[in-house]
Amino acid sequence: MAVVFLIFFNFFHMPIRQRYKALIEAEGKKVSTFSRELGCDSKNLNNFLTGNTKSLNTDILIKTLQKRPWWNLRWILLGEGERYVKPIDQEGVNPKDAQNHIAMISVQIGQLQASLTQFMQQANGQ
Repeated sequence: MAVVFLIFFNFFHMPIRQRYKALIEAEGKKVSTFSRELGCDSKNLNNFLTGNTKSLNTDILIKTLQKRPWWNLRWILLGEGERYVKPIDQEGVNPKDAQNHIAMISVQIGQLQASLTQFMQQANGQ
């Protein structure tokens, strides 16, 4: 029973880098391939994933949301909720209505930037 609890505890209390890496691995991608798909510098992403830098670049987070809208950035950043979110068309939004889709993503980006700023301030002890 203690082993099951330890595995459960470690899974839900893993750092951001481990959660982000788990999503990349779930797609069966190498970091270099994934970063190329996002359109970001693989060195920056690799430095974060290996622990050479402390925080994930905001640009990478924005590109992640744009290229992987089904990834739950709240789960990545805070460990809250599910790994994946419902596809847009399952939430009642017509996928052909591009302006509504873009507006919704813009709101989500704003919310995530605010959460990231708050998280970074807490991490830096401010």
